[in-house]
Amino acid sequence: AKAVGQVLPEYTAVKFLKEPRSATERDFVRLELQHAKESLKLAAEFGQIYAPAFFGAGYIRNRSESENSGKRDRKFYLVMEYLKGKTLGEWLAEEKTPEQRLTMAGEILRAMARIHGKDPKHPHLVHLDIKPRNIIVTSDGLPKIIDWEKAQVGNEPAPYKYTEETYGTYAYMAPEMVKGVGPYDPNTDVFILAATLYELLTGKKLFSEKFDRTILGVMAQRSKAIPKEKLEQELKNYPEEIGEVLRKALDPDRERRYANAGIMLKAFEDAGSKTRSELRVPKDLRIDQHVTVGEKMYKVISKLGSGGAGKVYLARALERTAHKKKAAVKFLNYPPDEPLSSLRVQHEYRVMRKLSSAGYNFSPEVISWIKSKTGFEIAMEPFEGQSLFNWIPKADYFE
Repeated sequence: AKAVGQVLPEYTAVKFLKEPRSATERDFVRLELQHAKESLKLAAEFGQIYAPAFFGAGYIRNRSESENSGKRDRKFYLVMEYLKGKTLGEWLAEEKTPEQRLTMAGEILRAMARIHGKDPKHPHLVHLDIKPRNIIVTSDGLPKIIDWEKAQVGNEPAPYKYTEETYGTYAYMAPEMVKGVGPYDPNTDVFILAATLYELLTGKKLFSEKFDRTILGVMAQRSKAIPKEKLEQELKNYPEEIGEVLRKALDPDRERRYANAGIMLKAFEDAGSKTRSELRVPKDLRIDQHVTVGEKMYKVISKLGSGGAGKVYLARALERTAHKKKAAVKFLNYPPDEPLSSLRVQHEYRVMRKLSSAGYNFSPEVISWIKSKTGFEIAMEPFEGQSLFNWIPKADYFE
């Protein structure tokens, strides 16, 4: 829909809820609307760049109903950010390298780690229907998780039963969802995530859609652990430990899975460190590549320069609440495992923070820093201009 006025972006996505067919269903639709508003707000708040912004909800009167009928049925709708991009399924239809697939898998896990929160027993949200069709890859290359209307808020399930539908999608559904054993914990999302990531990494669905869609049919397919040999064969382009992470996440017993996406993300990054170390800080970053410094993510715009200590790139912050829209991201060559390296970076960080906070404008403002597996990264205020060496006319310099 095209917005009229200055409050909303020019284009938004408008989603209508199912029309009620009775007074009882009408009450359930109102409950669903309230739940959808809450879940979408939480997804936008905690998901940040990984979830669509939520603008509000409303209704229009059904013109087919007479003004004097007393029913005055209303069509309820939700207004969200319009996402330009393609579904993960469409993204996968293009030729993608194992490194690109592994990076995307990490971003999807990072998105759900934010949504779940740190406490597995008190999650922000549990999605319950993660699948390639519900992940939009934007033009920036970032995955955004959509379809939060029926997500579980905390430990309270959505009021969905009147629709005669179940949560989730059969091809990705966790065993306990088929049994209807709710409310669910984030470890249910972990199973669904693992099935989705398996498809992302291999290009194949883990579970066939050609089965009897009954409780017995699905449970027979999900009641046994995935054979280790199968994962090793299908994931041969990745470190062996990646298969172990997915196998644990796909355990039929949810108590033996990772407790939430954050814990699974840590295991995934550790397992893929052999590959991700090359992706994290390569010799030269690619234009449009995403890098994470602290809790902020940046998109590389251009290379600013290099020196003995490291390389500096100009990057644009992708966070909605980022401190700066642009930053100079500096990758230092100090060995990460040496104690002296950490001291040097911390000293540089503290000095720059002190100078910038004291009001001196000859030192760039520091935004954040982080220690990675391959070195150190500092995000700081970018300067427009040229180095003193380039500023001095060459003829004067060499006279």
